[in-house]
Amino acid sequence: MTVPTPDPRSPPAGPEFASFVLNQLDTEEKRRASLETRGLAVITTSGTLVTLLLALAALVTQQKDYRLPESVNAWVTTSLISFVAATALAIGANAPQMYRVVDVAALKTIVRARWESSSDDAIKTLTATRLDELQRAQAVNGVKGYLLLGAAVAQGVAIGGLTVAVAIILG
Repeated sequence: MTVPTPDPRSPPAGPEFASFVLNQLDTEEKRRASLETRGLAVITTSGTLVTLLLALAALVTQQKDYRLPESVNAWVTTSLISFVAATALAIGANAPQMYRVVDVAALKTIVRARWESSSDDAIKTLTATRLDELQRAQAVNGVKGYLLLGAAVAQGVAIGGLTVAVAIILG
């Protein structure tokens, strides 16, 4: 890959790169918030459906002459385990993660040593720091995304199992 020769008449590109990196950091923050919000939705939905499942079980066990068909047990067990797995994965997606933050002591040293340096130098230094933050944020958000995907799949399995169990009971 060849690097084009800069046109001496055009302004430096540094501010454009810096702006782009800031936009990417903002995008990752929004992605984190979105993943965590969806994780909470999985937790809430799973909790509600488990409550309904337990209410059904309580209702059925109060009837002395009613017995659940044996074929329902595996479906109900699978649903409960899957709801628990969905909730655990969603909690993992919402767990605090170690995002990279600026080392204040190092920043103080840089500011003192380079206060008189050029604006381009400052933009370059700060953009490099933000790129480190961006790299870590993308990695953490990637993990959160996979946990949320697993939670959604587990919840889908749980709902499917519950649907089959109810169909057998009602059928």
